[in-house]
Amino acid sequence: MKEETKRRVMEHGAIILYSEQLYDALWGDIALCEAMLQGEDIQPIRRQLVRAAFALVEAFTFYLKRLALSASKDAPEELHRAVRAMLSDESYEVRSDGRVSVRNARIPTLANIRLSLNAVAVYVAPGYEPQWGDAGWEAMQKSLKVGTV
Repeated sequence: MKEETKRRVMEHGAIILYSEQLYDALWGDIALCEAMLQGEDIQPIRRQLVRAAFALVEAFTFYLKRLALSASKDAPEELHRAVRAMLSDESYEVRSDGRVSVRNARIPTLANIRLSLNAVAVYVAPGYEPQWGDAGWEAMQKSLKVGTV
């Protein structure tokens, strides 16, 4: 990791501490499911393993968005308000009474992952270029089809 990138990440230590605890818990879930499958290879445990794996992906995506949002405060160029809203998982609507309400943004999983990595590339690790055409990204796209079968 480049020294400048490392410094920027470490400046956001509270986010990192939180993410380590969450990461450990979610990997623990995956390890437990894998151990259970060793004992009894049945569909309910397989489904639980898939859920645990996607919970880790979702949590890590959330973490990357928060890290980028935090790091963007140091950026020379202000973060566009639409990007800030999406990194904050916010969406807005005007109700019939004319008031604006905030709700959770519904971002498709792949778009959410791309948003998080693109934001990290800009605000945390300048020069980093996410690889959207490699085997890893292709595997991620294919893995999402598991939930739609």
